Amino acid sequence: MENCEVKALTAEQAAPILARAGIVDPLGINTAESIAASGNCFAFDDGADAFVFVLRLRSGVLFVDATAAMQAGQALAKGLPLADEIARQANCRSIVFETARPGLVRRAKKMGYRVASINMKKDLA
Repeated sequence: MENCEVKALTAEQAAPILARAGIVDPLGINTAESIAASGNCFAFDDGADAFVFVLRLRSGVLFVDATAAMQAGQALAKGLPLADEIARQANCRSIVFETARPGLVRRAKKMGYRVASINMKKDLA
């Protein structure tokens, strides 16, 4: 993205932002703190909005472990194209993220994503 400022964040800096945005593990296992600690945290500011990403790069795949936009509703509209650009610059073959939100699945499909796996969960009493 043009005119986008990028800044590395520590997990301690990113976790409260992710928590305020309501970022949760679809399986309910990890916290905002553990998600932030799982990868590399970055803040991106394009002048109109700011995003926090937790990214991991493994074997040519960019894993987006979390993203939070400062303006509600912008994480998908601006965040996924930004992740696409990051992945292309890193010569990745693909981008992967998890969600438990059916609406996000529908919208991501319109942006070229496909469902690649389904997680099943059973809570034990």
